[in-house]
Amino acid sequence: MKPELRVLLLAVVVVSALAFLPVDVSACSNEWLKVEVEYANYLDLDGDESQDDVLTVYELEIEERTTQMDKIVIQSDLVLPSGLTHSLLFEFEATSDEWLIIIGWFDVVTESGWYNIQVSVWFDGFKDLTLDYDEMTFDPPIDSHPAPPLID
Repeated sequence: MKPELRVLLLAVVVVSALAFLPVDVSACSNEWLKVEVEYANYLDLDGDESQDDVLTVYELEIEERTTQMDKIVIQSDLVLPSGLTHSLLFEFEATSDEWLIIIGWFDVVTESGWYNIQVSVWFDGFKDLTLDYDEMTFDPPIDSHPAPPLID
């Protein structure tokens, strides 16, 4: 048998064998870790008589504990209509199965248009890293004309 044919045959056998190896897909699944943006709205949080602040509320839930769970990492981004992004990253111990996370963004409503709040959650467990994501778009008032934001 020619060496080129032998190498090709060996490569086919190896690739075929690799196709039957078990693959851990839990890092791609978020069946047991859920995050949801419950609320996003403009308010006057800092008492400066200007509704230029944003309040966001997220619900985070671990539906089924399957591994030793250590910490949760959350990244939240508030994206203004111009594309300017305010970001927040924090972590905490996973001592419960449910959290209500409330974040106030001060003096960030600076332009008219659609604002987008995004939240990403990473969970460090025994050997997995699971990611879930949610977002909400809303429209703060234009200049000094207060009105309820439109949420889609």
